[in-house]
Amino acid sequence: MTQAHEKSIVRILSGANDVVGTGFLISPRRILTCAHVVASAHGDAVQAEMPQGEISFNFPLLAPDQKCTARAVLWNPALDVAVLEIADTLPEGAQPAPLVQNPDLWQHPFRAFGFPDNFENGVWASGRILAREATGWLQIEDPKETGYFVQPGFSGGAIWDESLGGVVALVVAADTSPGVRTAFAL
Repeated sequence: MTQAHEKSIVRILSGANDVVGTGFLISPRRILTCAHVVASAHGDAVQAEMPQGEISFNFPLLAPDQKCTARAVLWNPALDVAVLEIADTLPEGAQPAPLVQNPDLWQHPFRAFGFPDNFENGVWASGRILAREATGWLQIEDPKETGYFVQPGFSGGAIWDESLGGVVALVVAADTSPGVRTAFAL
C-alpha cells in the first residue's frame, strides 16, 4: 500500500529526460522544489529571473511512465525555492503531502526520497533531524554506516518526519565531504 507521502513525490526531468531532482505536491495543482532543480531542468544556472518555459515531471512511485508538465509560478533563488503550477491531469492517486510544524524536531527520525547519480528510479534515505544552524537551514544526518543518505539528487525532496507524520522541510543542500552524511533542509 502506498503511503501518503509517496503519493506526492515527483521526479523532475530535463529537456533530455535526465533526472535533475525531486519535488512534492503541496496542493492539488502545485509542486514545491528547489530553484536550482528548476534551473537545471531548463539547462541553466539559477538566475534572479523566474524561468518561463515548461518542465517535465512524473510520479515515480505512482505512474512513472506518465509525463506531466508544469511552469514556475513562485521563484525565490535567495532561498533556493520554487513553486510549480501543474498544467496536466495528474495520475490517479496523486495527492499533496501533509505539511506539519513543530518548533522542536531534535532527534526526530526522518525519511526522504531522491535520485542520486545512477539511480534514476530513486532511493530512500533515512536519518535523524538535528536543529537549525546559523543560516536557518535545518541540519539532518544519517548516523548509520550503511545505506543511502541525503546527497546530491535529493534536492527539492520532502523531509518526512516519522514522529509527526508529515513533511517538515525541503532538502536544499548536502555536504559532499568524504565520510560526511549530513545535509540541510529549509
